[in-house]
Amino acid sequence: MEPGDEAWLCRRGDMELSKYLDQLIAAWIADDGTLGPGAIAFWGDSWYCPADGSRMGDSAGLVGCPTCGRHLPSRVMYMLVEHQAHLPVSLEGGA
Repeated sequence: MEPGDEAWLCRRGDMELSKYLDQLIAAWIADDGTLGPGAIAFWGDSWYCPADGSRMGDSAGLVGCPTCGRHLPSRVMYMLVEHQAHLPVSLEGGA
């Protein structure tokens, strides 16, 4: 992710974060990743750490970052899946 004019942008997914999700992720980063319970790792797909851009994976059953050690909060994961339109995996093209 990278900062945009008014909100963070996910270039890979070709989407802009909502203001609420932008604020939630900023609070999560500032709190060293302890904001709420972690998202369980069955969501599948590729996830990238909003704090440092590393590819996240299964860490003790949660979606975790191997670089910074943060676990993605379940409410952030839910909002990304249900409320933030991303490009489908087949259209990403590795951008």
